[in-house]
Amino acid sequence: MAPQAVDGSANTAESDEVAAAEAQAALAEERARTARTRAAELRRQATGSPAPSAVGDAEAPARRALHWRPIAAALAALIFCVLLGLGSALAWSHHVTQTHRHQQERAADVARRGVIDVMSLNFVSAEEDVQRIMDNATGRFKEEFQGQQFILVRRLIESKAVTHVKVTAVAVQSASDDSAVVLVAATSQAANINDPHPAPKRFRVMVTLAMDQGRLKISQLAYL
Repeated sequence: MAPQAVDGSANTAESDEVAAAEAQAALAEERARTARTRAAELRRQATGSPAPSAVGDAEAPARRALHWRPIAAALAALIFCVLLGLGSALAWSHHVTQTHRHQQERAADVARRGVIDVMSLNFVSAEEDVQRIMDNATGRFKEEFQGQQFILVRRLIESKAVTHVKVTAVAVQSASDDSAVVLVAATSQAANINDPHPAPKRFRVMVTLAMDQGRLKISQLAYL
């Protein structure tokens, strides 16, 4: 029995030595792994590089930002162009509207004043009245009136004619910078030596205006 007890103790001692050796080997391997990890960390800190996982996490949004940046810039440029074009269109539309309104107002004023000047006559100031008509005439109307101005002055004086005209309505048919067509409704009262108290008469005329020497003048006058 004694020899068997000795052999069992020897086997147990050997097993303990093997286990201790394996434990020391595992500990050495763990220390080596820790040392390698520490060395890699020191190198990363020395070079300023992010940790491997952090690099991956940071590069993804950076790549997405770089991908969307040209698209965002293009959209911003498109929106700016649209707003700029819309603003220009509105400004131009406003300018056109204001210009057209000014042209219509000017044409209406010239036609109204022209009808009064042409048809409001007084034998006392016959020459001045006829000259005023000439000054506000151009084109065909002036050519037709030019040959009759002296005859008109003589008839006004001989008949002692006095004509009053009142414009009741004006409608601009068309208007531009250098021409216009205007419809004018008015009433006239023409007294003379044979009819000192005439009844008022209503009439309508189409007045064509044309630019002459920097201002609109009557180029044609037609009764409707």
